[in-house]
Amino acid sequence: MDRKKICVAVAAVVVVSVLLVPASALCFLYFYPGVGQSPDSQMRDSYLGRSDHFDGLRFSNENDFRQITREAEETSDRRIPTDKIPVVHQENIERGTPGKLYVMWLGHSSSLVQLGDKNILIDPVLTDYSSPVGFAGVRRFSDVPVRPEDLPETDILLISHDHYDHLDYQTILLIDEKVRTYVVPLGVEARLLGWGVAPEKIRTLDWWEETEIDGITVTAVPTQHSSGRNPLEISRTLWCGYYFRDADHSVYYTGDGGYYDVFERIREKCGKPDLALTECGQYGKGWPMIHMFPEQTVQASIDVGAEWIIPVHWGAFSISNNAWDDSIIRLTKSADQRGVRAATPLIGERVDYDEIQNYQEHWWEGLNRMTQLWGHCCEDTVVRTQLWGHSCEDTVVRTQLWGHGCEDTVVRTQLWGHSCEDTVVKTQLWEHSCENTVVRTQLWRHCCENTIVRTQLWRHCCEDTVVKTQLWRHSCEDTVVKTQLWEHSCENTILKNSRESSCKKTW
Repeated sequence: MDRKKICVAVAAVVVVSVLLVPASALCFLYFYPGVGQSPDSQMRDSYLGRSDHFDGLRFSNENDFRQITREAEETSDRRIPTDKIPVVHQENIERGTPGKLYVMWLGHSSSLVQLGDKNILIDPVLTDYSSPVGFAGVRRFSDVPVRPEDLPETDILLISHDHYDHLDYQTILLIDEKVRTYVVPLGVEARLLGWGVAPEKIRTLDWWEETEIDGITVTAVPTQHSSGRNPLEISRTLWCGYYFRDADHSVYYTGDGGYYDVFERIREKCGKPDLALTECGQYGKGWPMIHMFPEQTVQASIDVGAEWIIPVHWGAFSISNNAWDDSIIRLTKSADQRGVRAATPLIGERVDYDEIQNYQEHWWEGLNRMTQLWGHCCEDTVVRTQLWGHSCEDTVVRTQLWGHGCEDTVVRTQLWGHSCEDTVVKTQLWEHSCENTVVRTQLWRHCCENTIVRTQLWRHCCEDTVVKTQLWRHSCEDTVVKTQLWEHSCENTILKNSRESSCKKTW
């Protein structure tokens, strides 16, 4: 084959490849069931007669604004926690009692509210990924507290909008037979119908419209947000929050949305709620108008007049650039300052509203899949040491040790150890010193047939400050890891910390 024919063949392959990739993407967006169907022309015509914020194709917010700005924001290195988030796992969830209110936060915005003896499920995403497929996408970093098959019979399922972190294809397929009635904003019914949900089970609402189901009144209220599962079809469905009540209690769920004057209007039209499930997370300077910052969430709670709030939209998926616990730290601080009562239950914990004041523990403090040990020495010198240990059934032990010394001297030490069946141990040691600080490090490594690894590390820093650290790690068939850490500093200041753990337990 001559050169000309080769070039033609290569060009043909390139052209076909270039055309094939976008064609495949379009086929996925418009035909993969997890993306979902959009409202057809008949549905859109019906919306025109019900909604004053629908132009025949797209829905709009009450205010005009630019949803995405170009303001840059630093990405935190703690977007995903490296520790295991505490979760209360539920299997046999009993029904509520008439006259009572229970709520169970299921992570992110998913919640189970038991209003009297009725089960109301909100934005359930009970899978490992927030995406149209069940094996890729934004991965959940906390356990699912209740498996879809363990959910109780659901009287009402509320969907606030169709974004993947609120409307999950896999979850709907798994729980549909348990759901009596879906309540959704205009347009979202098209997604459900495409997934096989029976039309008689679906009720659609525009903003400020309400429906009554078994003695519970549900009102769709405005939010400042957007919708869309296909980037080529944005805002084809409506977004909302919900205010629902029975004869004894009222609950307000904000849904997703930025801060504006809607919260005062909700209080005026619907009343002050006993409990508000408030958006708290996934905000950013790049999209300041469609998600509330924590301090704005507190202000919204004041505006609506909520007796208590439970912050949601955090604790499961990281969709913004912030640290995973930034939102809850800022919210609780602001709430304390402004007299807003915030309950912070564990994911999966069943909260009795009559005892909600007992669910205010700051359980996230100190979590980062690590053990943090701080030692303080004289002259305002702070010595901070962070120790991580992780071990599993294949006997993988990884340890990182950082030490920071006094004055302007920074001593950083990172130690990695890896032990496996062929007894391979790799250790890398870095040391950095300045200003005549003498840092001496001696490292011993011993490996033998029974896989005993012993490591002793000494470091000495300036003047009379002596820091001594000894670290032992033993790895054997029982996979036992023992770690002891001593820190000694000058002027008779002695700090001793010791901790033991099993290889099969993650710190």
